Amino acid sequence: DPDLLHRLEKVWGSARPSSTDRLQEIKAWQRSLDPSRMAKADLDSGFQVFQKTCGTCHKLFGEGKTIGPDLTGANRRNLVYLLSNVIDPSAAVPVDFQLTNVLTVDGRVISGIISQRSDSAITVQTSTESVQIKSEDIETLKVSSASMMPDGLLDKLSPDQVRDLFAWMMSDGPTPSP
Repeated sequence: DPDLLHRLEKVWGSARPSSTDRLQEIKAWQRSLDPSRMAKADLDSGFQVFQKTCGTCHKLFGEGKTIGPDLTGANRRNLVYLLSNVIDPSAAVPVDFQLTNVLTVDGRVISGIISQRSDSAITVQTSTESVQIKSEDIETLKVSSASMMPDGLLDKLSPDQVRDLFAWMMSDGPTPSP
């Protein structure tokens, strides 16, 4: 029912199936990150990778920022769940984390998530700052079904870094010793 789907997306957010390429990538990493390989992970290294790659937006075990969802309570023991969310971050995007693009009357473009909204203004959390924009200064506001989380995060990491990162995210925490 298209009407029901539209209402659900408005309240919850967007969801779509992952492409064949993304599903194959998820399966390849799942095979690569088998229990014997994960047992060799360096949790200190995984923590460092998290801080540089994920912690700029996500919090885990009290570490990181709160631009994106706090991962501490997520389904972190499920490798496929984690891989799916990292490899295809726009497959399921809760409404609170949908990317919003704002064009202001003076020509500025601000992209981020709306963290606060009132009749007189909105606050957009970008990856680097929180920007308050008065309602009369907004020319257009477009909410995307895309996640603010970029695609290809694992492409910049070595296989050992990916292993360490996922082992740390799946661990009991707290942060490893410095």
